[in-house]
Amino acid sequence: MISTLSYGLDEVDERAWNQLLSTCKPDIHNIYQTLEWATLLEKVYGYEPGFLLTCNGSKPVAGHLIFRKRVARHLSARESAGGPLSNGSLIYETLQEECDLFLQERRLSVYTRLRPISSPGVDDVFIRKGYVKCPLFTYILRLDKPEEVLWKEIARSARGRVKKAVQNGVCVAEALDWQDWIRFYHLHYKHSRNKGITPKSQQFFEMLYTTLLPRGMVKLFVASLRGHVIGGMLFFIFQGTMTHYISSSSKEDLEHCPSDLIMWHAIQWGAKSGIRYLDLGDTQPDPDSHLYGIHRFKEKWGGELINRSLYVRGKIYVLGYSAVNVSRRSQRVYEFINRHGLL
Repeated sequence: MISTLSYGLDEVDERAWNQLLSTCKPDIHNIYQTLEWATLLEKVYGYEPGFLLTCNGSKPVAGHLIFRKRVARHLSARESAGGPLSNGSLIYETLQEECDLFLQERRLSVYTRLRPISSPGVDDVFIRKGYVKCPLFTYILRLDKPEEVLWKEIARSARGRVKKAVQNGVCVAEALDWQDWIRFYHLHYKHSRNKGITPKSQQFFEMLYTTLLPRGMVKLFVASLRGHVIGGMLFFIFQGTMTHYISSSSKEDLEHCPSDLIMWHAIQWGAKSGIRYLDLGDTQPDPDSHLYGIHRFKEKWGGELINRSLYVRGKIYVLGYSAVNVSRRSQRVYEFINRHGLL
């Protein structure tokens, strides 16, 4: 008999959960369903991790990590990235069980936002339960190829900018010392505020450095010119997948192409380190989207564009998301609300 129960971070069977993580399909994984990620978000942001575990009798066969976050102090919302975890045969049953559990809860939730790994039939499951699809995409690069093949597969413009960065004296290295991390944090803070985006907190970076870096689950590559950090990219590493998370660069040094050199360095490192996939993160090929500039950067690297859409219940959130996606002004309003703890 198949049943789905919910567990907190202190209650979940760590061994059973990690077994699901190691056997789930497809094999493009990310860190956002791990116990480490749950611990980090609970400690830094106060999110409440919930582990939905589906069992066939006593045997765990599927699961999904979903966070409850506080909204406007007295309300709540649910969010998840990645998952559900299963061997493929029970993914639809898991989704159906989850949707039913959410709908049966009495506690008021402003919205539920899920972002499952793309699979055939997922749209039907969510739409039947009243979710709205908010299209998003990502590029996936296969890194299990010779370096010369990877170099030929990237766009000519990207190869030119990588060469220009090298000619200008830009150097890229992994940040292993906390002083290098804190320099990148200050760059990230300045970059985010210039873009009207809420920066990650210093505590968030400290948790990455002290908990995930020693486990090999995060990599920070920084670009330097004449002794100054002018750019950086942070990647999560999990089960053969490298996921881009944050990029920041100095506005005054964009002419030196630090981001292009960092990305190529990350591709080289991943290929040499046995990484199978590089997930470049959120992108949107719609020219009207505020993500289109990022999309043009990411499409240069030769990956496959795949669906990684959001599925949302909550009319206000859906309307707000649509506005933010096409309007820079709406995005700044959203970031102001988020920065002051109203969302």
